[in-house]
Amino acid sequence: MNLVAAHSLLLAYLGKVHLLVGRVDDARQHAEQAVGLARAHKESGYEAWALRLLADIALGSGCPDAARAADYARKALMKAEELGLRPLMAHCHRALGRPRAGHEPRAERHVAAANQLFSVINMRAWLGQALERLA
Repeated sequence: MNLVAAHSLLLAYLGKVHLLVGRVDDARQHAEQAVGLARAHKESGYEAWALRLLADIALGSGCPDAARAADYARKALMKAEELGLRPLMAHCHRALGRPRAGHEPRAERHVAAANQLFSVINMRAWLGQALERLA
């Protein structure tokens, strides 16, 4: 039957696990595969999640690449907004609010946007982190 539904999302999850344990190259490889598969199968939401993971990878590696991270986060945010994926929108704003991911004034606006979205959709754990950044 060759069913591949959500394969891209599973690759993104695997990439996230690799990132959490410090295997950045493996994380990047899985995230890039996830983006490619999602595009091939027109899974825009999963593509957006994988792009946000690429942003996290770009910021979390040994040599952070803020410009690349911001680019991935902006692309993920655009897709999330198109699809109305508010949790993903909040996470993208949070990524863009990191000090290394952009200019300070813009970073504060992104943190405020993340804070507002986390509050509206009742994501309390993430809201606390967003509030800490604003303080």
